[in-house]
Amino acid sequence: MLIATVFILDGCGGDADHPKSKILTFPVNREPVEVENSFAKDNPFYKQRAGAFYDTKYVSYSAAQLFDLARVRPDQMTGTLDSMRAFVYDWLDFYVRGGGKITDDQRQECVSRMDERFKALLDEKQFKLYQKWRDDTSGKLNTLEFLINQGPKTGLPDEPKPKAN
Repeated sequence: MLIATVFILDGCGGDADHPKSKILTFPVNREPVEVENSFAKDNPFYKQRAGAFYDTKYVSYSAAQLFDLARVRPDQMTGTLDSMRAFVYDWLDFYVRGGGKITDDQRQECVSRMDERFKALLDEKQFKLYQKWRDDTSGKLNTLEFLINQGPKTGLPDEPKPKAN
């Protein structure tokens, strides 16, 4: 379920191509994880501490990279940041619940949720560039790639390995 807040700006400095700019915001669940496992016990408020660190260290840089690549408009910037923050906190929630581990299916669920947010936020051309950003494994386009691209993608076959001669 995708939840967003929408504000419509009519003639308030929107760009010429988008006179009625929509500002979408997405909720970010920063609530503590209520689970009893040794990881949660040994790492109280891990989700909040790690989330604040990732926000400072990675989200702002990753957003700037996507702003540039996909030509994110000013009215899309808040939604872009919210989408990335929500992804990070979703990922951390699974991580804490999993006792310091996250499965590929859980990671893919986080990515799918982020895709939904960006699909609602960006136009078609921007969304294709977002997908390029999302799928980058070099770390040059996306500093969050270590969370997004961890392990093989769900549903995609592994590349065949060359046979040894």
